[in-house]
Amino acid sequence: MASFREVRREAAAAQRRADSARRILAETSAGHPRGSWPAEEQAQAFRDAGIPATVVQDFRTDRFLVVVPEQSDD
Repeated sequence: MASFREVRREAAAAQRRADSARRILAETSAGHPRGSWPAEEQAQAFRDAGIPATVVQDFRTDRFLVVVPEQSDD
């Protein structure tokens, strides 16, 4: 079984990979009284405008991020 330290290290590495593959459109505090709802509402507004936004939590900054995947130039 992996130790807590190993799990955190893997999570941090995954976060770094994810940071490089997305564009942040908006962010809200994870400590907001309504939780992730403000970020979800912002993401819905972007989706209504045709932008494929989703919400993720950034544990390093304690924020909910409204993100869109980066488009590759392939």
